[in-house]
Amino acid sequence: MKKLFVFSLLVLMLACDEKDEADDKLSLPLNGDHLIEQIDVVYSNNISFSKNYYYENDNELSEVRSLNGNEEYTYKDGFITKIKYTALPSGAIDERFFTYNNEGKLTEETKLYYTKSVGERIVFSYPDETTVTFERYGGDLNAQNSLQAKGIYDLEAGSFNILKLTETTIETPQTRVLSYSYDNKKSVTHGIKDNMKGFEYLFSGENNVTAYSFKLNDLDVYSYSSTFMYNNDIYPSKESQTDQDGAINTYTFYYQ
Repeated sequence: MKKLFVFSLLVLMLACDEKDEADDKLSLPLNGDHLIEQIDVVYSNNISFSKNYYYENDNELSEVRSLNGNEEYTYKDGFITKIKYTALPSGAIDERFFTYNNEGKLTEETKLYYTKSVGERIVFSYPDETTVTFERYGGDLNAQNSLQAKGIYDLEAGSFNILKLTETTIETPQTRVLSYSYDNKKSVTHGIKDNMKGFEYLFSGENNVTAYSFKLNDLDVYSYSSTFMYNNDIYPSKESQTDQDGAINTYTFYYQ
């Protein structure tokens, strides 16, 4: 596992060295695939934090760590089969399990929320190359057989970015619609091994989201637009994200 060393910002000389190292990473001559190593986030209210990414077997993601919680990833035959999330400081644990078909397409995801004793299961189908349909079932930690919602992912032809998610609940009908637009550069998570063929569900697509909107029953709930700076016009180095109220969140990306 590759380790990320963080030096104390209280020592001026080390702080300068750290800045120089970060600047070097931002200006990497990216001529191939690289792995995201760290994301620094600064929200509009000046709250900030970092997420650090760790790998095994070259580009298999093993952990993502932040002050809010840690994610542990398990692979089998090149596919992500489990994500364990531990919230901090409470230590509460959630887990997600993934099943694939012989073509490498995701067919089922099970989510277990242990502190709530609640389970959720999503079953995916592929009627054509740009459409993924799904059914979402609820239940407890042992079985999830109560149909809660049905929905559709509309994919971008050739790139498999998710253009739109439409989901309608069953018992109390409500429809939520999530819409996305993208740039034409490699996504921040492009180099991570996921081996998913035709449906970039775990890592949100091949490219970077430049606009997002969330509507519930045709009413606007939330939206944002993003502008990016790029390393060599390949990977994003910085993102400025502005929401519908004008609040700006910024992200800085560092790569191995």
